[in-house]
Amino acid sequence: MISIHVYSKHVCKTLDISHLQDFCTSDEFASSIIWIDLFNPEPSEETLIFTECFSLHPLAIEDCTKERNSPQIKDHYPKVEDYFDYLFIIFNPVDIPLIHKKQTKTHTDPLLHYSFPTRQLNTFLGPNWLITHHYESSTSINTVLELVEKSPQTLSKGPDYLFHVILDNI
Repeated sequence: MISIHVYSKHVCKTLDISHLQDFCTSDEFASSIIWIDLFNPEPSEETLIFTECFSLHPLAIEDCTKERNSPQIKDHYPKVEDYFDYLFIIFNPVDIPLIHKKQTKTHTDPLLHYSFPTRQLNTFLGPNWLITHHYESSTSINTVLELVEKSPQTLSKGPDYLFHVILDNI
């Protein structure tokens, strides 16, 4: 699912992906604030947004889509890369802890073992845009999407503020 929120001329609107490429080449683009959230997108949608609309670096795209292309590989290590006109940031929010009970020979009570699964969240932070990308549901992203839908002026504070709110929710 792809959500595209645009704040322009004191109005917040949502765009359909079919209109995104035209919007990215319009005069309105430079004066707008854009947040694109890609939740389990199709490869063609990734290509359209990453390559055709935003011309993101191929190595960043490769790291971003590695989870789809090589599912046996664990989440990418967190990192921040500066591509001069935008930042590429990977982080791995901790998911709800899983509890496993194991019986031991010396104890009658089971030992509890906790595991903390993570989920890779990729972000591209530009001067007036934020792209979030993930293949699994993200509670923090969903919370911020609801916030933007209820209070569209949140988007007017800029993509860096929006990124901060997402991190704060994690």
